[in-house]
Amino acid sequence: MIIRKVELRNFGIYGGEFSFDLTPVSSNGYNRPIVLFNGKNGAGKTTLIEAIRLCLHGPLALGNRVGQAEYEDHLAKYIHIPPDSSTRPTSARIRIFLEYVSQGRKQVYRIERSWKLVQGKVKLELDIWQDDHRLTDFDTIQQKESLLRELVPPRVADLFFFDGEKLQLLAQDDTSSSRLADTVHTLLGLHLVEQLQKDLDVYLARQATQHEVATLRTQLEELVHQASDMERRRLVLLNERQENRQALGNKQRTIAEQERRISSEGNWFAERLNDLRSARQRLETEIEIQRRQVQELGNGLMPFAIAPQMCKLVAERLDLEARYEQGVASQQVLREQLALFSTEVTSPEFWTDVEAEIGEPDRQRIVGKLEDVLKQTIRAPSIDPREVILMVSDQDRQTLLNWIDHSLTDVPLQFCRAIRRLDLLETQLDQVTQDLQLVPADETLKPLVETLQDYNQELVELQKTDRDLAELLDRLEYDLEQTRYQLRRTREQIAQQEHHHQRVQLASKAQLALEEYASELNRSKIALLEERLTVRFNDLCRKQDLADEITIDPRTFRITLHRQQLPFSQAQLSAGERQLLAVAIMWALREVSRVPMPVIIDTPLGRLDSEHRLSMVRRYFPQASHQVILLVTDTEVDEQTLSILDPAISHMYHLEYDAVQGRTVVYHDDTACVSVLEEVPV
Repeated sequence: MIIRKVELRNFGIYGGEFSFDLTPVSSNGYNRPIVLFNGKNGAGKTTLIEAIRLCLHGPLALGNRVGQAEYEDHLAKYIHIPPDSSTRPTSARIRIFLEYVSQGRKQVYRIERSWKLVQGKVKLELDIWQDDHRLTDFDTIQQKESLLRELVPPRVADLFFFDGEKLQLLAQDDTSSSRLADTVHTLLGLHLVEQLQKDLDVYLARQATQHEVATLRTQLEELVHQASDMERRRLVLLNERQENRQALGNKQRTIAEQERRISSEGNWFAERLNDLRSARQRLETEIEIQRRQVQELGNGLMPFAIAPQMCKLVAERLDLEARYEQGVASQQVLREQLALFSTEVTSPEFWTDVEAEIGEPDRQRIVGKLEDVLKQTIRAPSIDPREVILMVSDQDRQTLLNWIDHSLTDVPLQFCRAIRRLDLLETQLDQVTQDLQLVPADETLKPLVETLQDYNQELVELQKTDRDLAELLDRLEYDLEQTRYQLRRTREQIAQQEHHHQRVQLASKAQLALEEYASELNRSKIALLEERLTVRFNDLCRKQDLADEITIDPRTFRITLHRQQLPFSQAQLSAGERQLLAVAIMWALREVSRVPMPVIIDTPLGRLDSEHRLSMVRRYFPQASHQVILLVTDTEVDEQTLSILDPAISHMYHLEYDAVQGRTVVYHDDTACVSVLEEVPV
């Protein structure tokens, strides 16, 4: 897909008519994918991105939980407001031209979203053209919105339209895991597999015919509904946690700025404050890592360790059932062999071969005696079948026994050590926090430090909210996994009851095939993603081979880096390296997914040092996609950076805000030369 052109009319600070040609062009056989927008903050860069997202996704551009009234209010605020309010326009429009290839055929879509104020209310219009033909088969705006979601899925667009703030979130360990999981899930089409499984569940429930499966059918329907409800709650919690972590990051930056102000006001206090701040940052990082270790232990076998007697009883029960199953299997083999033996020995040919003349009654007595002897060699199990309640496979039995052994020996010791270490770190952090609260008596510093204390208290509350949301997510993930397991068991039970029903059998086999397909696809793609992520991260870092290998847990999607065969987490990277890892994740995901989308990047270099900036400019921007729309501030891209990017730039726009006219003024340079600029006519 290529965004050919974007046209704006009276949208935000773009007062009047604007047209941006975004189609990349080649020069002398060299691919030039970058369309560069530069300008100071407030010149209209982010507004342009918001216009593209709003045109493509409508209310979804504001979030999943935005109501119609809030959406209309948002649109009304985006109608341009000139300095002279008497000439304020009452309508706005966004128009986008997309070049889209489907089944080998190139199509051009023109999407036009407009709105106007009529007696204080917003009237919306959405029109779509395909190859200059207006699509008239849609009766409502909702149907047109569905078509746009198919052309450019919002969750996929999140991977290709991102800014420095999103990179900051992705650079955080916990956030990157959840976002990576959702993105991989969408890009690989696993959500479609889940939907098909749900459809098959409904089919199985409706096809059940026997009276005995009525309860199973009801149970299946309840489990499907329960799983869907859990998935919806999981998405809500993920969104809440992302918003909270964004607020947490903003608060941390506010605290850092306040601490800088305090340092500049009092040099004598600055040195002590810097030491305490470094100690607090180190302790907070170590505490977070230690908490994750405790949480991982608690989510593993630790619950078994607190019930040792129950574990021993379960182990005894497993051993009892193993002996019972061995006895039952032996009896089954014995019966089959006795049947073969009886058939062979009672046949006339057998006695002819042994050349013995024995009458029929004697033959029967001999056969009976031999059968009694054989039965004595393998006795039936002495265990009452009613005592067999677990009924697990040999592999699952051995796994459970290993878990029980581990939970009774190693796990309690590991957990106690982790808790003691966490208590020690939290005690040290409390002491550092108390030292930070010892403010000087200087009246100049006192209000600044009081404000800093308020910020720190707000930060503590945000951190608590983050931990609470993480715990809720963990519990919900566990409950969802248990529900999915019950779903699988119920499907199998229905299939067993309906063994005579061919369609039910086929549907059940399809369920198993879908699970195996999703699991194998997930494993293979993650393996490929690990490989590409390792390559791209090392490409971006100035340190060669910073990570020998990067692995991704296929269940939690937690990223672990390895150097010299030793693992280390994202927390051990510098802030700039974490940003580069986030970029490498986006880069690797695009390569693995092979989704031909343009990449739109808004102010990505603000939090990087000069060396990391040059790495992004040299290695990532020219290769990120077949079309890269790059929006930067004048401080992010200087003359040296621009000279490096120049061979890959197809178009360049310079944005300036004219305070007198109250709107953005755009300058365009088709040849990407800084010295030749022409104002775009309005």
